[in-house]
Amino acid sequence: MFLINLFLFNFIFNNFLIQRLFANNNELAVINLNNIQNDLSRISFPVNFTINYYFISFIISLLSTLLLFFLIPKKIQLENPVLIIKEYFKILLGYSAVFFGAIYLLRIYNLSRGFILFGLIIYSFLLYLLVWFLRLEIYKNSKFKFVIPSVTLIFLLSFYFFSRQDIEEIVSVDSVTSTTTTTVVSVGVLDSDCKKWLGSNNFSGCISGIQLVASDYIAESLNNIVLNGDDIYLLDVKGVIYKNKKEEIFLDISAKVINRLTAEVSGEQGLFGLAFHPSENYILVTYSNLENNLTVEKFFLDENNSVKNDLSEIILKIPNSICCHWSGNIFWSNYFEDFVLSVGDMEDNRVPFFNSEPLDTTSPRGKVILLNKEVSNPDLLALDKDYLPKKNIIAYGLRNPWKTSEYKNYLFVPDVGTYLEEELNVLDLNVISSSKEPFLLGWPYFEASITNEIAFNEIYLHKDGEAKAINNYVLENSISPNVYYTHQAPENFRAALIGGDVLDDTSSKYHEQYFFADYLSGELFAYDFKKDKLFILPLGELGSFITSVSIHPNKKDTVLLSTGSGSLLELKLP
Repeated sequence: MFLINLFLFNFIFNNFLIQRLFANNNELAVINLNNIQNDLSRISFPVNFTINYYFISFIISLLSTLLLFFLIPKKIQLENPVLIIKEYFKILLGYSAVFFGAIYLLRIYNLSRGFILFGLIIYSFLLYLLVWFLRLEIYKNSKFKFVIPSVTLIFLLSFYFFSRQDIEEIVSVDSVTSTTTTTVVSVGVLDSDCKKWLGSNNFSGCISGIQLVASDYIAESLNNIVLNGDDIYLLDVKGVIYKNKKEEIFLDISAKVINRLTAEVSGEQGLFGLAFHPSENYILVTYSNLENNLTVEKFFLDENNSVKNDLSEIILKIPNSICCHWSGNIFWSNYFEDFVLSVGDMEDNRVPFFNSEPLDTTSPRGKVILLNKEVSNPDLLALDKDYLPKKNIIAYGLRNPWKTSEYKNYLFVPDVGTYLEEELNVLDLNVISSSKEPFLLGWPYFEASITNEIAFNEIYLHKDGEAKAINNYVLENSISPNVYYTHQAPENFRAALIGGDVLDDTSSKYHEQYFFADYLSGELFAYDFKKDKLFILPLGELGSFITSVSIHPNKKDTVLLSTGSGSLLELKLP
């Protein structure tokens, strides 16, 4: 009975601790769960099950129960303070060893150290009280000696089930990813209930009846879809670019790429983008290189539009000190007649609001920039007045824009939020052409509609011979997003907005609607940006996360999705 109570206490406490650690940053939770998924895939684990914080809690609880059962005292002696302290620290050290050993073994990183430390201390105190209560001498030798443990067991079970009532959504992944050419879901109409909306007030309803036409397995994990004319290029996260089908490899730079599947600290590393020059025979490819730099590399093409593998040059490298927030999307802008590159803030999630670099106009981080042309004249937001602002900035104040795209004179800039909200910005490029002022989107002062109440900064506004705090400047000049939504929706959990494309077919009822997706919830959205109307197209359970959205270049009213499990999905709009 004591062993059962001990395990149940461990499981309840570890559930609470892991759930709170994950709730602080759901994007990080997905990354950590994917680490476990990747390890199981590498050893060809034969059984598929759901990996979530219950799984992690179970592992920690099982190990801590077995160890502490032999470490905790058989009898609590409250009359000896020195012994109490000694036994308390024995529990603390034992549990700490199990906890840190388990999260290291499972490759769970970047959790809040302060919250973990607080949890270790509270756990040891509560367990000591539980042991004392269960081993009171007053009832040990009585005929009711099984009553207290039984009541305790009932109480713990009741507490566990009641505490679960408040949990609306659990972040999880499957333990085994798809590795075959079979479809992730059945071809046909994707029937699913439309989840309630919680976000901007331009939501106009749901559109049901979307049809899955085809699902083709391409590689272990796809990161992006790039269109060039009638051709569809599929970007494998490991560094391989496929042209139209998996049998035709367009470019393989996997030897140069660090990717999230094999990196020591898994995150968002990999192959990000591909862009073709419209008139000259070369392409630009973006990826995280082996030195953890966001890299833009130029490859030349022959007369058959094939890559000359022996001819390439590095155009740009931006170092990143962490695993994440690269962005790295690149495309050719017909409006500016130059390549447009989006760059994430490259900042750790543990200190998101203390980072001023997305607002620093001398830095490329947290920006959408042009590679060659100067089109803006931004104010100097920097540490030193002698620095020069970059005049290739189109938009700044971004966290992790994935992926940006252009339609006529409009630039679509999604930005992945941190804890609470996602946002989509639609920018009229005619404004920057006339004003020369880049668009200020506000991060980290703003997360979509939320003001983060930032008091201090790392940089100044240098203007009129003075160095001023940037607070008022950012608050007064930041642009509000066209679309935003909350992670904790009433019926599901949404996180990580995946940018897409505009459907440009005058004969379609979806003409000039912008299609994008949510990475975690697996929902597709259509935004009529001219009428400011947003629609949800529910997709049901796709079996994987959506990593990219594009409009099929050859088929009417057809959307292409790439997935984290390596499939290309073809969807017919209703």
